[in-house]
Amino acid sequence: MAKNMGSGGFYEKNPVLKNKEFICFLLFRFGIYFALNLQSTAIYYWVYHLTGSNLKMGLIGLAEVIPAIVFSMFSGHFVDLHEKRKMLLICLIGYICLGGGLFYLSTAFSLQHLGLDWTLNFIFALIFLEAYLGRLSVLLPLRCSDS
Repeated sequence: MAKNMGSGGFYEKNPVLKNKEFICFLLFRFGIYFALNLQSTAIYYWVYHLTGSNLKMGLIGLAEVIPAIVFSMFSGHFVDLHEKRKMLLICLIGYICLGGGLFYLSTAFSLQHLGLDWTLNFIFALIFLEAYLGRLSVLLPLRCSDS
């Protein structure tokens, strides 16, 4: 017994999918999460390639989990107090800056001038900040209006 969807049955049940801005927002959000997960996986391989240490890979996981636990307790209140579009834009700019910082740290120039220890410390710091931004951007509602 298959349901007869009729003409546009799926869109009649989900009228929000007719809104082009909402579709663009969903595609944007999917792209950001896909890119961040890909970047996270690449960072694990990169740190293992630099150090050969499973402990350093575990520390990266710890640098992601600590802000997720600590900041999730009050970041929802912080997000509710500010304009949603502005918060989304700040998170996006933050992700771009953090990605640029990780790109810089991946160059041979930074490894030669900073050394392995400082490079790893900066990687851990950027991962920590990225996890904090993740707490803010995850809490943004799918509808970006102030009402």
